[in-house]
Amino acid sequence: DALEPQVFLTGEMGTLLTLDPSTGHWRRLDFPYDGSMFTLLATPGGALVTGGLRGLVFRSSDRGLSWQQASKPQTSSVVAGTVLSDGRVVIATQEGNLFLSVDEGASFEPLPIEDPKPVSDLLEGRPGELIMSGSFGVRVQRLPAAVAVAQQH
Repeated sequence: DALEPQVFLTGEMGTLLTLDPSTGHWRRLDFPYDGSMFTLLATPGGALVTGGLRGLVFRSSDRGLSWQQASKPQTSSVVAGTVLSDGRVVIATQEGNLFLSVDEGASFEPLPIEDPKPVSDLLEGRPGELIMSGSFGVRVQRLPAAVAVAQQH
């Protein structure tokens, strides 16, 4: 039984909204942080992942009804993210550092990157590549294989 599509919007001062399809109006969701969030992603397994100020990342496994803070190293603001075709989640900080999740956004580990530059957006390019854009222009970053991330077991 497939879930109905859902539309979300995130923004300033802890604003997290969902579109109510029966009324066509936005409805505010309870969110545990009153800072700005800059990116919101949906994983293949149905989790929602949002990142923002102070490098905070939150995850919901129940379509936004409840949120838990993701485990990740302390960073500057998370400003962009993407879900790769293999289901891994990549987020980027305003300084250009990248972090990878293999558990649908519950935890993130740093991705090695040479000469990080401020990122405004990122997306998956060809297999194994991430395309990043920012004040530097556009650049391609090679990604490690899924098994290259340290396992937590």
